[in-house]
Amino acid sequence: MWAATSSNTGDSWNIASFCTAPAALPATGAAQGGTRVALNLTAAPTTLTFTAVDGGNGHSFALAPEGTVWAWGYDGYGQLGDGGTSRSSTPVPVKGLDGKAAAIGDGSDHSLALTSRGAVWAWGRNFFGQLGNNTTISSIAPVQVKAADRTVSKATGVVVGGNAAADVVMVDCPKPTVIFTVPAHAAGATDITVTTQTKSGTPGPTLTYLGGFTYTT
Repeated sequence: MWAATSSNTGDSWNIASFCTAPAALPATGAAQGGTRVALNLTAAPTTLTFTAVDGGNGHSFALAPEGTVWAWGYDGYGQLGDGGTSRSSTPVPVKGLDGKAAAIGDGSDHSLALTSRGAVWAWGRNFFGQLGNNTTISSIAPVQVKAADRTVSKATGVVVGGNAAADVVMVDCPKPTVIFTVPAHAAGATDITVTTQTKSGTPGPTLTYLGGFTYTT
C-alpha cells in the first residue's frame, strides 16, 4: 500500500510504504506515518514503431501497428488531434478515433485517418470545409467525414407546361406527394418539372414528368 503525506511545513511531500521498511532511505520533509522509501519511476518508451508516416504544414504524424495514430509539431488548428492546440516536439497520441486506423493522409493544416471499418476521420483546420463534416469550424479532435443528407425535404417549385404553379407544398400521405394549384392552361398533355431541396439545405434533384399532366379543359 502506498500513501503520499505532506510535511509539517506544507511545502513538500513524502512517499511512504506500509508494506516494507528499507533502511536509511532519504526523503524530504517530516513523515506523518509509515516508512520512507524511494519511488522509482519507469521511463516511457523512447522509441515507437510505425508502419506509415505523413506530414503537413509544420506537423507530422504516423500510424502504429496496433492502429493508433501519433502526431507531433505545430498544433495551431488542432491538427495533432490530441484535444488541444499546443505544439509538441515528441509524438502524442491522437484521441477520439472510433476504431483502429488502417491508413493516414494529410492536408496543409489538417489530418485524416481511414479506419478498418471504412470510416474517414479528420481534424485540424476547417476554414474551407476540408474536414467534411458540413461545417467550417476547425476541430482539435477527430470528427467523422459524412456525406450531406440528400433526402428530399420539400418541393421548392413546380412548372407545368412552362408556367409556374402556385401554392406548392409537399406532404407525406403516406409517401411524399407534391400538391399545387394548376396554372391557366390549354387542353392537352403537358410536362411537369419539380425542383426540390434536401434536408441538409442544398438543392435536391429536379424531377421531370414528361406528359405527366393532362388538361381536360
